[in-house]
Amino acid sequence: MNATLSGRIQFDHTALAAPEKAPILALLRELFGGAIVWDDRTGLEAQGFRAGQLDLSGTVIEVIEPAGEASFLHPYLAKRGPGLHHITFKVAELDRFLADQAARGVAFTGVERDRQGRTVNAFTRPGSSYGMLIQFRPREAWSREALRHHPSLRDLPPPLPSRARLAATAVAAADGAATLAYLQGLLGGELGPRTGQNEHLAQSLRVGGTELTIFWPAEPGPALHHLTLEITDWDETLTAVRRLGLPLRAGEHEAFVDAANPTGAQFHLRRIPASRIERQR
Repeated sequence: MNATLSGRIQFDHTALAAPEKAPILALLRELFGGAIVWDDRTGLEAQGFRAGQLDLSGTVIEVIEPAGEASFLHPYLAKRGPGLHHITFKVAELDRFLADQAARGVAFTGVERDRQGRTVNAFTRPGSSYGMLIQFRPREAWSREALRHHPSLRDLPPPLPSRARLAATAVAAADGAATLAYLQGLLGGELGPRTGQNEHLAQSLRVGGTELTIFWPAEPGPALHHLTLEITDWDETLTAVRRLGLPLRAGEHEAFVDAANPTGAQFHLRRIPASRIERQR
């Protein structure tokens, strides 16, 4: 475990990419309830994307869409289709973190700085991070204050009661041990017990208020594989899945929504009592 990162890293969100974010956010709200807490509406062609965020019991799923004809998301979606895109963590003393990781040989891209020269955005390079695109943003109060009056925080729809919490993001790996070592060196955190046998192994890394669940060996494909959500209103959620006509495999306490749905993402649903989510918040 990288003890120097203890307490400095906080999970922020996992993001989906889609041709249009509005219908995906609407679908996620119908499935899980929650509150829209960010919604880019116009412009941002220079940035290349617009984002919307859905808060589910203090955890966030983001949806990004292309902005402008030159958006990097157009070729991405043409090649891969909609689905999981990246995972974001906020880090205290981000510049120090990036320098320390660069000294370890970690490569970053998309580094952006504000007028004071402070780093406000950086990504790992998927080619050297086991296929994962991991974003880092600053955790300090000055970063939140800079966004306090942002237009994307205005005129948001009334929140709905949340019946879900994003518990984990699952990562498919060819080499689980190497992927876990990379992630723990980058993020710190604590490893859970290894489960499975022989050709079907899994292990979770608990970090910053979330879990990354690594399973291996996996077939070639996107590294970010599915989202695990804890569900408090089981019957209502499964009713919503069926009403929307999404492919579903459901048991008494566990269900799977296949990726053949408009989000392009697979969802692993786990039934839990509402009191458990309240204790975790």
